[in-house]
Amino acid sequence: MRIAFVAPLVAPLCDATSRGPHVIVGDLARALLARGHDVMVFCAQGSFLSDVPTAPIVIDASVSSAFQELYWHVRHWGPDVIAQHAFEVDAIALCDGVPIVNTLHANPTIDEVVDAVRACAWPAVTVSDDSQRRWRGAGVVRAVTIRNGIPEMDWERRAPDPIALIAGRIAPEKGTAAAIRAARRAGLEPVLVGEVYDRGYFAREVVPLLDRAHVFRTLPRRRVAALMQRAAVTLVPVEWDEPFGLVAAEAQVAGCPVAGYARGALPEVVPPEGGVLVTPGDEDALADAIPAARSLDRIMVRESARDRFDMDTMVDAYEELLAETATGLAHVREAAA
Repeated sequence: MRIAFVAPLVAPLCDATSRGPHVIVGDLARALLARGHDVMVFCAQGSFLSDVPTAPIVIDASVSSAFQELYWHVRHWGPDVIAQHAFEVDAIALCDGVPIVNTLHANPTIDEVVDAVRACAWPAVTVSDDSQRRWRGAGVVRAVTIRNGIPEMDWERRAPDPIALIAGRIAPEKGTAAAIRAARRAGLEPVLVGEVYDRGYFAREVVPLLDRAHVFRTLPRRRVAALMQRAAVTLVPVEWDEPFGLVAAEAQVAGCPVAGYARGALPEVVPPEGGVLVTPGDEDALADAIPAARSLDRIMVRESARDRFDMDTMVDAYEELLAETATGLAHVREAAA
C-alpha cells in the first residue's frame, strides 16, 4: 500500500519527544515501511524521524491553511489511504476524496472535533476501550480500539535505584507536582523528564518543589527507557481522563512498576501485575501505593506488558484496517454490522 501519514502539526516530529501521538506516528510509520509499504509522513516543518521519509509543511498563517496545504501535497503524492493522527477539525474535515483512518488520540472534549469525526464516512480508531466508550457515547459508532504498541527495548535485570521517574509533559493534567510530593514522602528522589507545557503551572507549582530533583527537558527515547529500567517506580497521578497512558505502558515494558491515579484508561493500561492505582486526587494513598508497587516482581511486570503492548499486534491491526479502508471493505463491513 501507499500510505500517507498525517501527523499533528502542533510541533515537529523527532525521535526525542514526550508527545504520545508523535511517538506512535513514528513507530507505526517505521513498522509499516519495514513491511514493504510505501510510506510518507506529512508533518510540521523542522521534523526529523530516523529511517522514515517525511514531507514537512510550513505553518506560516493558521493551522487551517497549513492543513489545506498539507492535503494538497497528500493528494499530489497519491496515496491509497491516509493514516491521520492529528486532532484538529481541519485534519479530519479536509480529507475529501481519499480513504482515511482517523486515530483519535484524545477523548471527545471539543464539540467541533466530535462533529467532524461523526460526519466522516471513514473508520476511526481509539487507543483504549475507555476512550472508545466515550466516543461512542458522543455518537461516533464506527470507532474501533487498537491499543498502542511499544517497540522492543534492550533490557537487563538489575536492582533499581531509589528514584521515582515522572515522565511526559509537565502540565496540571499530568499531576507533576503531586508526583514530586509523593516521591519524597516515599523516600525516593524524583527525576523529571518532559517538556514544559504550562509555564505558569511549572513556575507556581513545580519549581518550588525542585530542590535536589533531577530535571531533563527532553531525552532520546532509549535514554528514557534506560531511566525506566533504573527507576524504582514510575508515577502517573493524572488529573484528567487519560485516553491511553503511553508513559505507563513504556515503563512496564521496561520492567518498572507504576503508581498513579485510576482515571481514564489507566486501569486498562496498568493492571494489578503492573502497578498500583488509587483514588484520583488522594495524595496520601498515592504515597502509600509506591512501596506496594515497588514490591511487584519486575520480571513479571515486564513480561505481562510485553504481551499486552506487543508492537506486531498493533501493526497487524492497523495494516488490516488501512487495507480494508483503501479497498472499501471497511464500508462493506460497517454496512453489514
